[in-house]
Order: sequence, then C-alpha cells, then structure tokens
Amino acid sequence: MEEMNIDQLYRERVIDNRQLKMVDVLKYLLQREDVRSLDVAVGYFYLSGLLLIKDEFIKFMDEKNGQLRILMGNETNGQTANVLSGSKYKDYASYISNETQKDTDTIDDGEFLARLAGWIKEGRIKVQVYTGDANYFHAKSYLFAYSQDETHGTAIVGSSNFSRNGLEGNTELNVLSQDNYYALHRWYSNLWLSDETQAFSPDLLKIVKNNISPRDALKRDYKPVNQTYYEFANLYAKPYAKLDEQKDWVKELFPHQRSGVISIKDKLDSFGTAVLADGVGLGKTRIAGGVMRLYKDDSAPYKTLIVADKKLKIQWAEELDICGIESADYDWMSREEFVNIPWKQIRNMKYSLVIIDEAHIGFKNNNTQAYQKMRWLKDQHPELRGLMITATPWNNRREDVINIGTLFLNIDDIPNDRNYKQYLLLGGRTNKAVRKIAADDKAFNQLWEDIFLQRTRKTYGGKQAQFATRTFPTVDIQFEPRKNKIFSDNFDAIAGLKFPYMDPIKYLDPKKEPLGAKQLKLLLLKRADSSWVAYRNTLQNIIDKLTQLKTNLSYVTSMPGKKLTDRFKGMLSEAYELPDYQAKNQLTSLFNISADDTADEHELRSRNKKRIYLDKITKQIEDITNAKAKKAVASMLADCNEDLEVLNLVLNKLNQAYQHIDEKMDKIISVVSKE
Repeated sequence: MEEMNIDQLYRERVIDNRQLKMVDVLKYLLQREDVRSLDVAVGYFYLSGLLLIKDEFIKFMDEKNGQLRILMGNETNGQTANVLSGSKYKDYASYISNETQKDTDTIDDGEFLARLAGWIKEGRIKVQVYTGDANYFHAKSYLFAYSQDETHGTAIVGSSNFSRNGLEGNTELNVLSQDNYYALHRWYSNLWLSDETQAFSPDLLKIVKNNISPRDALKRDYKPVNQTYYEFANLYAKPYAKLDEQKDWVKELFPHQRSGVISIKDKLDSFGTAVLADGVGLGKTRIAGGVMRLYKDDSAPYKTLIVADKKLKIQWAEELDICGIESADYDWMSREEFVNIPWKQIRNMKYSLVIIDEAHIGFKNNNTQAYQKMRWLKDQHPELRGLMITATPWNNRREDVINIGTLFLNIDDIPNDRNYKQYLLLGGRTNKAVRKIAADDKAFNQLWEDIFLQRTRKTYGGKQAQFATRTFPTVDIQFEPRKNKIFSDNFDAIAGLKFPYMDPIKYLDPKKEPLGAKQLKLLLLKRADSSWVAYRNTLQNIIDKLTQLKTNLSYVTSMPGKKLTDRFKGMLSEAYELPDYQAKNQLTSLFNISADDTADEHELRSRNKKRIYLDKITKQIEDITNAKAKKAVASMLADCNEDLEVLNLVLNKLNQAYQHIDEKMDKIISVVSKE
C-alpha cells in the first residue's frame, strides 16, 4: 500500500496490475475520509477477494459505518455458459450458490466470516444477481462516494473482476475517473432497482453462516464499558438537556418553547434537518431564535440564512432580538430573491444553518426552482443544516411531507433500522423513492418521528400548560349615513357586473360558467369590508382594464367581416396565452423534449388538465365564424360600457364620501395610540 504512487494514479489513471495494482488502489480509496459507500458491478464477486483488503475493509465498515452493494452477473467462467444454456434462472441460482459455497470454503478466517455475516444481516452489505435477458453481464465498475445518493465520487471502470486474479494477478485494463461518476451511478442505481436483478443477500448469509465455527460465532471484540454506554446512548437515548433558566433570553420562553428548542436542535444535530410544525400561536419564530442562540453560543462564527416573506422581516427581527440574535448573525432573503440567485453564486454562499419559514410554499414539491437550488446549496456544503418551519406541512399528500423533510436530510446519519433509509439509499432523492416511502406506513411514520415536531395547544401539556395570552380588542366604528348607504348598495352594484375581460370565451359558449367573474366579485366585497383605500384602488384597476378593452373592441367593430374575426381570434388567443403554449409544444415536438420525465403524479395530472383545457379553447377559437365574432364583440362592448358606468358611479361616490374623514383609520389610530 505504501509503495503505491498516488501521484501516478491521478496523473495516468490507468490501473493494469503491472505498475499499479487494483488491490492497492482499493485499499487507498477505502481509507479516504470522503468514501463511505462502495458500489461494485462485476461478472462475479468472490468473498475471498475481500481477504486481500481485509484490514482496510474492516475499518471502512466499522469506523465509517460503510455501505457495500454488490451487483454480480453470470460471467465467471466457461462453465457458467454451459449451465445457462437452455436453462432458467433457477439453475443458475443453484450454480451461483454452489460457486459461492466453494469460494467461502477456501476462507479459513472464521472471525472475518462472522463479521461479514453481521454486516449482511444489518443490511450494510447487499448483493443482487443480474437475471436479465442478456447473455452475459460483463460490467466491471467500482463506484466510491460519501453516500449512496451522492452525485459526485470516484469511478473505476475496466476489466477487473473482484477476485484475486482480477485484483492483482492478471494484466488488466482499468481507468480511474471522477467526471463520469454521476452517469455510472445513475446507471447502477437504475439497474439495482429494476426487475433485471434479484436479491442474493439471504442466500449469501446462509452460506457464510454455515462456514462459521461455533467458536468464531461466539467470539467477540469486547469493548470498554464507557464505549458500550456511549453506543447504547446513541441508539436508544432521548435527548436530555435543560436550558440555563438564569439567562435572560431563556426567561422569555414558555415551557413548550424551551422543550421545542432542545428537541429541534437535537434533530438538527442528529439528521442535519428538522421540521418545526407547531400549530399557529405557539411561537415557532421564537423557538427558531432559541435554536440560533444555542448554535451561536456553541461555536463561532455561526451564520444563518433566513428565507421568509419580506412582510415578516420586522416580526422576525423582534423575536430574534429577544433571544439575543443580532442582525449581523443572519442574512434575510425572500423566496423570490433566493430563486433569482445564479447557480454559480449559490455555490459560494456559506452558512451553517438555513431556516425556511412557510416551508410548504415552494418546497413541498422537489421539482421547483426554489427546492432544487436549495438542494444544490446543500450539495456544495454537506455540513449545512436546514430548519423548515410550517404550521401546515400537509397538503393532501404524504409526498409533500416527505419532500419538506428530506431537503436537508443527511442520509448517512439515519439509523440503519429505519425503513425509509433503505429507500433513500437505493433510489436517491427521486420521486420514485419518495413514492415508496409514502406507500410504506412504517417508513413514513419513522421519518415523521425522526424529523418532525408538531404540537398544538390541545395536544401539548394538558390543562397546566401555559401559553402567551392573546387579546384582540373589538373596535366599534360609526360611519356617516351616506357611507353606510354606499356599503349597503355595494352588493347590488357588484352583483350585476359582467367583467368581460375575465374568461372571454364565455361569449362563445353559453354553457360556460363565469367562475373568474364570480371570484372577482367576492374579492371586491372583501376589499369593501376591509379598507376603503384597498377597495378604491381595486375599482380603479378594474376601470383601467375595462377602458383599455373598450378601446380595443371599438377599434375591432370598425373592421369588415374576416378582418374583424381574425382580430377577435387574436385577442382571445392572447387572453389565454395560447401563442406561448403553442410555441412550447412545437419546440417540445421538434426537439423531442419531455418535461414530464421528472414530474410527479400530481403535477402530471395538473399539466394534463391544463393541456385539455387549452386545447378545447384553441378549438373553440378556430371554429369562430364571422357572424359569431361580430355578435360576441358587440356583447362584450355592451357589457364593457355597462360595467364602466356602474363602477365610475361607485368610485365617484366613494371618493366624495371619504374626501374629508376616514372613520376606520381615525378610530384605529386612536386605539393604537392608547396602547
């Protein structure tokens, strides 16, 4: 091992067992700190080959919690071809078992076999056999990475089987590379999950156990008592910690917030992520501030990125200040600002913790730009922790919950007994893996227990629990009689509006339900009840749109037959953004591009509905005759004039009534001043 020229390995990258031996390269790579996962695809895998790298392999498995996947095929020697000729996999399976038994019989290191049996039983060594339609499985690849879901790593591809001859005896040709790791890793994972392979681990475990003597089976490397306690604590203990109640910032926390700070920090330290999903009013922001304060006190410098809505910035600043967090301790960014950051710039962002508020917006779907860019940031900085905050993690589907919970999740830190770990190791962070976790109740419940903290006022602490007292004073406002008259007439005025620019296809389809217009009427009523300024501004915006539409329609009516029809068709197409939709379809067809490859089932259904709707609209527009166009334009123009007359009247009355006094504003200012 010491004689291997590492500079030569990375300079020439050729491993032929002459100047550089495969066995020495394997030993070197297994000892690298960034290697904790090894995926091997070979014609045949001899357990005896592990004896050549025994010491390094034991350290890899024990000290780094290593993971080994072996994908082996039907290329071992000429005898295999004879066995396979005219036979089914059942015969080949028997042959594989017999060959493995013969190979294992040559291993007289019973202690090492006992270790192998333990690793297989734990699921850290997995073996599958290729059973596809191809005559032979000739693949020879060795993939080294930090974890089985990594996109970066080191690959060796060539001719060496995992045998003594392949690793040091024969003259072989293998090439080391990092550039093609991702493509090979994707190929390996897809084949591993496909129907072309079949599990061989249980058979291998039986064979190995049969070769372990009773003495070796009982032999153990006994550990010091302190180490045993430590390992048991890591496996079974619940976090027991207590905040220093003498500190001023801790005094500002309610009991449930103190326990929340401890629980969330433990999840972040254990898994690299946590989801704080407490109900509304339990003080999630202050809990997040407490977590930030603990990290600030533990290590310096410790910089946090907070991704949240701009309108919440002042509220966050006030809550963080209570916990002793200064503005220099964090950067603030809205979701939109983060999405607009170039990919190259994201690579250079350096934070210890990311907090995402309202995480169900933009991060429940792993195909959004916000999700993918945040995942890219995590990939560049594996030590980065992520705290997701949402009072509503559920949005009809388990997949939403899983996407939120796994964005920052360190897969290697998940205990081996968790079912959801296996799905993530095998399938990576893909929609396929997410769906498998969602379909497995045990796996999903384990993920929820590990990552999520969700409490409500009813579920936390019983009757003795204390929460912040919230009082919402009722303010009685007396309006002038003429204003009361305006508001009472409001419903009748709004109910008769047509809003011709909303979903204009209704002028061609009498059966069309004018949903857009109904929603706009409801919005107007809400605005009128909320604020006269908001109501007035909304009315003015509608009037501006109607005025522009009236100008366009007046121009169209002056055109002769076919020109009027063509112009009207163009107006409808623009209203439904059909030119962009059609151009996208043409590009997709021309270059054979599919946007559905990474979409989940929910998104595919949504896209399909939209496609059907727009295709229907397109057909209706294409079928417009001159007579239909003329009639529709006349109806739209008439409705436009009626709406403008009503809205201008309402707006004028509103402006006159509020010209001198705004009772609601004055009353609120008075109440706030007294507070």
